[in-house]
Amino acid sequence: GVIVVDFQRLLENEDRTENIFLKHGDQILITRNRQMIIVTGQVASPGAVTYDPVLGVDDYIEKAGGYGWNARKNKTRVIRAKTGEWLRSNRVASLGPGDTIWVPEKPYHDWWSLFLQGLTTAGQVATLILVIETIAN
Repeated sequence: GVIVVDFQRLLENEDRTENIFLKHGDQILITRNRQMIIVTGQVASPGAVTYDPVLGVDDYIEKAGGYGWNARKNKTRVIRAKTGEWLRSNRVASLGPGDTIWVPEKPYHDWWSLFLQGLTTAGQVATLILVIETIAN
């Protein structure tokens, strides 16, 4: 996973909430001071969108080209960069730099297979009924 640390708050303000433990193999990547929101999943153009504090989840999705044809809109989640917490998008008042918006895919249903399974089951039930009636008479 990715964790965003505000080194200015950590070093200048001595904010211990920004102090994280590193494990062997962890990497520290210091990028330019571009604040981004990641929009991923079932959107037209997934990727990074420049952070703007006045924009909401729907605005960022629109900037990523809008929902894809197979998007499960009501299951859209926001993943907080600082905590890794997953939140329903409709419960997020504001986004922060580094947050991720994830739009999942609708589940695939093979309606033809379900129909054939239903027919097979109905045929088996009908056969069972005929056998029971034949034995009873």
